[in-house]
Amino acid sequence: MRKRNEFGYPRGVPENSFGSGASKFARWLNTVVPEIFPTDRDLARAVGVNPATVLRWRRGSFPHTPQLLRLCRLTDMDPGEMLKLMEHDHNPGGDR
Repeated sequence: MRKRNEFGYPRGVPENSFGSGASKFARWLNTVVPEIFPTDRDLARAVGVNPATVLRWRRGSFPHTPQLLRLCRLTDMDPGEMLKLMEHDHNPGGDR
């Protein structure tokens, strides 16, 4: 299991990567999701992506639609509510 610092972020990842300017989606990812998937590797495996992709999400990228829908199913979140988390923060370039 990956060790986390006092703020719940993976050790070795600077907290300012997720600072006050972090998107609502990134804040949700860093607060709610670890209760279900304790590590980025666990989340990545469940969603079907590379752990580096999860780190990019934490830093401000957004999942593509299929990944987003899997996240919703895995976390029992309504897709409409998930989109509300992202609506003000949407990055047109998305996660590549």
